[in-house]
Amino acid sequence: MKNIHRSSLILFLILACVFIFLRNTFSAEPAATASPAAAPPVASPAASPAASPAPSSWTDKFEVGYRRGLFFETKDRKYALKFRLLIQPEYIFQTNNATGKEDSNTFKIRRAKPSWEGNFFTQDLEYKVQLNVAVSNFQDMLEDAYIDYRFFNPLRIQFGQFKIPYNRQYIINPARLEFVDTSLAADEFRFAAADASTTTTCTFSTGETITGSGITCGGGAVTTTNPPTYTQRRFAYDTGGMLHGDAFRRKMEYYVGIFNNAGPNRLDTTLNFIYAGRVLWNILGQYGYSESDVEFSKNLSMMLAGSGGYYVQEGTKNKIAMAGAEFGLKYRGASVQSEYYSRNNGVGSGTSTHDQGYYFQAGYFVIPKHFEIAGRASQIFLAGVNNDKSEFTGCLGYYIFDHDFKVQTDYSFLVTDVNPAKFAGATQKNDQRVRLQLQAWF
Repeated sequence: MKNIHRSSLILFLILACVFIFLRNTFSAEPAATASPAAAPPVASPAASPAASPAPSSWTDKFEVGYRRGLFFETKDRKYALKFRLLIQPEYIFQTNNATGKEDSNTFKIRRAKPSWEGNFFTQDLEYKVQLNVAVSNFQDMLEDAYIDYRFFNPLRIQFGQFKIPYNRQYIINPARLEFVDTSLAADEFRFAAADASTTTTCTFSTGETITGSGITCGGGAVTTTNPPTYTQRRFAYDTGGMLHGDAFRRKMEYYVGIFNNAGPNRLDTTLNFIYAGRVLWNILGQYGYSESDVEFSKNLSMMLAGSGGYYVQEGTKNKIAMAGAEFGLKYRGASVQSEYYSRNNGVGSGTSTHDQGYYFQAGYFVIPKHFEIAGRASQIFLAGVNNDKSEFTGCLGYYIFDHDFKVQTDYSFLVTDVNPAKFAGATQKNDQRVRLQLQAWF
């Protein structure tokens, strides 16, 4: 009987221990049932469970927004992509007395340029790709496509397709022009390729002749292949490499490059490269690369620059040397900008010719940052006779959101020296041009 009581006691103790163990292990809220006044037991650091990390989001690593373009970049700034779009719808009326053609009256899309730019791996390694989908020639659609690496501010290297460092009005983004478009002289004094074309003349037994390109003579006609004729194709973009940078606390800028000598998106088939360079000195402040003083600068900014280039024109084998000088100032809504161009054709041939040109323009914001009145004079003096042209232009510009959204209209009086034999003794023909352009750049 004692053994039974002893066994029952041992079994009871075992069951009590199991019950206490299970209660402590599976109790739902042991601390919640305690009295508010009772101090909860302090668990040892080793026994407390580790806190779960907050779930990560892509916004912790990337940033998206608008900053003069839609941008997507990492927060450490090592990778960035910005997208911009420039649209310039335009209306033009022009008389064409100098060419003897009918007057023109048309709407057009002057430029439509999407661009992508940014950096990768580091902020020192930049890139840009830009198209102009408004051009008629598909080959000229690609404009910028380059990579630029900064070793330090005074030394950077750029490789790919971009603007040749010559002719300020073509270096400036066309969205930042003071007038509807560039000047007469800036258009003329660009680098140019000579595109060759050949024609065939068919002479029939009757004495009649037909001349054309790609024609085949038949019917016993005599075939004559004429010497090639060359058409100038001017360009601002070319493929190549360039060293550039700024020094002396950004007082000086320099650009030295070598290019294909073929124009945008074209291969060079000779060894005749373009060699071009440009040096700028900011005499006061930072003049920048934007025409007109839409910022209404509180301090006077002034710059002086010089540029030059040399190349052998493919096809004609003409050796051409070019030089230019620039001047500009801005102060409290007033701006002045001017360039002079010089070109020697046939360098070293003994029969070289000299061409010159210039433009001078000035503007003032009568309503600060919004409404500007500007005027421009531009002339070119080309070698030979009947080759001089002049442009005198007045412009009104209303800047709604800086250069990003503006409307401009200008009127030009155009003077052209012409061949007196062609126009019955006249030596000059005068034309008029009216342009209206709306610009959105975002």
